[in-house]
Amino acid sequence: MTFHILKSAKQNIFLINLVCLALFIFDQRLKIYSMQSFGGREIDLVGSVFKFRFSPNAGIAFSLQLKEALIYLFIILILICLLYFLFKSYRQQKWLYVFCFTLILAGAISNLIDRISFGFVIDYFDLQYFTVFNLADIMIVAGALTLVFSNIDLSRKKSYN
Repeated sequence: MTFHILKSAKQNIFLINLVCLALFIFDQRLKIYSMQSFGGREIDLVGSVFKFRFSPNAGIAFSLQLKEALIYLFIILILICLLYFLFKSYRQQKWLYVFCFTLILAGAISNLIDRISFGFVIDYFDLQYFTVFNLADIMIVAGALTLVFSNIDLSRKKSYN
């Protein structure tokens, strides 16, 4: 499956990296803002259902608790796999995949920076009755879901041909 954003590979790579870098920087800024500005306060974004507040998360996805050594091992393995598939997608010029893997990688690195710096990941979006998350988590989920749905679409197209 090919996904052409612009005419040249260099333009595609530049645009993909620019978008992912901007999201990475915005996430890091929101994390710093939530940590420095709130001291337990929260801001209602959508009524009392969706709030902005500082929330440290020592676990992994959905606050699942694991030993610290297992968390780092898990993260390292995921990063290695992401880099492998990212470089493979670059070589094949599959720009949608490159974007997805770069988006996931940027989100994972943003959360890893928190974990190394503070011993926890900084979450700041509180969706009442569900979970607390950050922009990096959204990047990871969006990249992964796009990969899944694009592969489902691709397999459907192959089965009809």
